[in-house]
Amino acid sequence: MLVPQLLFLGLFIRIDQMPIWLQWCQYLCATKYALNLAMIVEFAPSNAVNATNAIEFEQLLAFNSVNADQDWLYAIILIAIFIGFRIISLILLNEKAKSFTS
Repeated sequence: MLVPQLLFLGLFIRIDQMPIWLQWCQYLCATKYALNLAMIVEFAPSNAVNATNAIEFEQLLAFNSVNADQDWLYAIILIAIFIGFRIISLILLNEKAKSFTS
């Protein structure tokens, strides 16, 4: 499960270089949103030592399609993915338990 998530992070291969039929998978990858938040915290222009570093950091964020102003959105999506997958797993486990008891 970890290897496909690494593929959809956009670090090794840019998302726009992937086949169009695979690009939608990035939206289900919780690791992508966690990495986006980590990049905002680590490489935000406000954390730069000088103006040159700020420009380099902005280019890095742009290269990975990370918008520093949308950090709250990335956090909400990450929480929603966590809750959504938990609910799906509870439903599936409940159905599996019913099939064993009947």
